Amino acid sequence: MAGRVHPFIQVSFICRSCQESYILYHPLDILHAGDKCRHQLILFDSDATAARRAARRIAGAKIATSPHDLGEHSDIVITMLPNGHAVRATADGPDGLAASMRKGTLLIDCSSAEPWLTRETAAILATRGIEMIDAPVS
Repeated sequence: MAGRVHPFIQVSFICRSCQESYILYHPLDILHAGDKCRHQLILFDSDATAARRAARRIAGAKIATSPHDLGEHSDIVITMLPNGHAVRATADGPDGLAASMRKGTLLIDCSSAEPWLTRETAAILATRGIEMIDAPVS
């Protein structure tokens, strides 16, 4: 079913050739993961200073200039944003992920977002061949 939001399932990132990316409400949320990550991390935060601070603490991390830039270089994007409206704007805004992510890529949304907005965002992404997993953190 196109636009279906996949329920959270445990996701293991084993493939060393793909790139994981993070768009974060607060970049320090993933610092503990940076030490164990086997992938190239590309960070984006609307606060460029916070993104630079996080990147300095994660070996090899790079900083994207926008969600669009991040999507261009990613096979997997993980978002953790304050609400569904922020997720929608990041995914489908004028400089959003959907415009640059390739068919077959994946958005994993860890935001505690409104379910109807998550379904609508997944439908928008599905029209471009992008999968979405809803994996809220509460």
